[in-house]
Amino acid sequence: MPIKLTGMEALLRRLNDLQNIPDHVVEEALKEAAKVFQRIVEEKAPRSPYNKGHLFENIIISEVVNGRIRVAPEARHYFYARFVEFGTVDQPAQPFMEPAFLEGLEEAQKAMGRVISRWVARR
Repeated sequence: MPIKLTGMEALLRRLNDLQNIPDHVVEEALKEAAKVFQRIVEEKAPRSPYNKGHLFENIIISEVVNGRIRVAPEARHYFYARFVEFGTVDQPAQPFMEPAFLEGLEEAQKAMGRVISRWVARR
């Protein structure tokens, strides 16, 4: 008994659309994913007992450059974040960036998918 597939032409059109996503849509999708990671990093960043600037309050999202976006502590004032993440000879590691990435990966992918799906639906 032969199998008859229907809808392949529409599927191929949609796949072709995904190959031609405009840069502004890619940037919007990356920014939505970055917001997810920013929120989770802020939640996981260690808290200082001192009443001064805090690492978790200074997690920034960069501009999109060459299809990449960065979510990280503001480097100029919070350069020590790498020592917190990886530890030093005198201080054990208190990872917060990698756990945030792993925790937020699926949610970030869904956020990107929603942006791309809206773009595909408008076409």
